[in-house]
Amino acid sequence: MKSTQVPCQLCDYGVDDGVHALFKCSSARAFWLASPLGVHSDALPDDPRQLLQAVVGALHGSDFSSFANHVWALWKHRCAVLYGGKVFKVESGLSMARGFSFLSFLTGNFKITSTVRDALGHVSLEPTDAGLKCWIDGSYDNSGDGGWAFLIQQNQTLVMFGTGFGSVSSPFQAELQALHLAMRAMARGMLQDCVIYSDCQVLCRLLNGENIFDAVPWQCFFQVQDVIQEFKASCYTCGFINREANMEAHFLANYARRNRIVSQGTSYSDLPVL
Repeated sequence: MKSTQVPCQLCDYGVDDGVHALFKCSSARAFWLASPLGVHSDALPDDPRQLLQAVVGALHGSDFSSFANHVWALWKHRCAVLYGGKVFKVESGLSMARGFSFLSFLTGNFKITSTVRDALGHVSLEPTDAGLKCWIDGSYDNSGDGGWAFLIQQNQTLVMFGTGFGSVSSPFQAELQALHLAMRAMARGMLQDCVIYSDCQVLCRLLNGENIFDAVPWQCFFQVQDVIQEFKASCYTCGFINREANMEAHFLANYARRNRIVSQGTSYSDLPVL
């Protein structure tokens, strides 16, 4: 790999070539050390060919697939920082990598192992991972096709998931469908005291009692009132997360919309594949 002789724009130390950007930069080292693979990238060779040989020799099977997804996520996040005005955050990069790993699993590229299952888990948004947590998301395109999905975990173990698709008037209505699908599934399974996480600010604010119905698309005005009443009658609470921390539900909702998938299950082996 030919050196560009340009200083790294993130750490101002070292030449900003591929090896430095993806492994030797201080941000990259923190990313790899915090990843489920726990790679000490500062101990890897500086020569690109020797570095790849060391990685290939240390990884195998699904671990190598996970490694490839982490490389791509780190590069995407680095580009977003340098050219999109984002702030480099290790967890943002890792969340993106979890999304890529989850998408790879959905398309049947590798089997779930304990390492990959750990990679799919979420960093706790609370002091402990105890309790039920549900991630929801909706997907929408300009033709009016929608998809929605939810995943419920407890202690980073999948408890239940579900997907659906249909015609919707807006991204908000797709998100609303995801919430409704999740609550129906939890009611059937008699699951209570669950925190539901969404990356839709309007929906989260409504569920937390704010009177902002003027922000709701008129096509689903009455539907959202019914869903909120059902939510208030339950034992659930709602929390807002950003898209980067909701990648599993995001990818699953997109998958349901594009492939017109209705599915449900209680383990990773139940998840739909192409």
